[in-house]
Amino acid sequence: MAPGLLHLEGVGYSYGERRPPVLEDLTLLVESGEWLSILGANGAGKSTLLRLMAGLLSPQRGRVLLEGEDLAQLTPRQRAQRLAFVPQDVRLSLPFTCQEIVAMGRYAHSKFWGGQSEGDRLAIERAMQDTSTLHLAQRPISQLSGGEAQRVRIAQALAQETKLLLLDEPTSHLDICFQLELMELLRRLQRERGMTIIIILHDLNLAAHYSQRLAFLTGSRLAAVGTPAQTLTPAFLREIFKVDLRVEEGEGGEKRVSLF
Repeated sequence: MAPGLLHLEGVGYSYGERRPPVLEDLTLLVESGEWLSILGANGAGKSTLLRLMAGLLSPQRGRVLLEGEDLAQLTPRQRAQRLAFVPQDVRLSLPFTCQEIVAMGRYAHSKFWGGQSEGDRLAIERAMQDTSTLHLAQRPISQLSGGEAQRVRIAQALAQETKLLLLDEPTSHLDICFQLELMELLRRLQRERGMTIIIILHDLNLAAHYSQRLAFLTGSRLAAVGTPAQTLTPAFLREIFKVDLRVEEGEGGEKRVSLF
């Protein structure tokens, strides 16, 4: 893997001058082609970190580099050509069909004049096939369930055809079958297309099964970054989540976490 796709250097961020920092002095290197899962208790700053990585927020201290370039210096169109972001809140009240929502993912690649190219149409169709949303193409997105809307927004991100995909709790609205289907899709994209996945998850077992590395946030700082084998220990998880968790090692050394 080529090093240094995304590099955070001493990043700090707070919501207001008189409020304590959400993140401070955070340094992290994400390699090209890896899967990094971000974990931590509620309010630890996970979504803020992901938005900084996506360039939707600008750090008040430090900087975020994408392939050596400062994200803050890139235009929205330039960022959209190189990374795709799926937010936590996927519900939309816009009067658009699902196909139109997915087509918005082609904005970064389309010319400012003319309609969709054949390449655009193929990218949209493939993204909807991959997310099992083709049958929703003509449905208004405002009429979908949370899980359906989640899959459409993921399709929109895939239609961008970027090498970096950032997802904020994408499994939260999905039934378990679609959770596993989505995680398998992301793993296939990572392996077959060399895509880099950065994802916020609450399910420790999903994170352990799919991730190369886990990054744990607590108290505005990175508490640990490492492989599942390195980080998923009862003592460390008790420190992060304030609860006793049982950690077992399955076949092949994979960690499994449970309350009992």
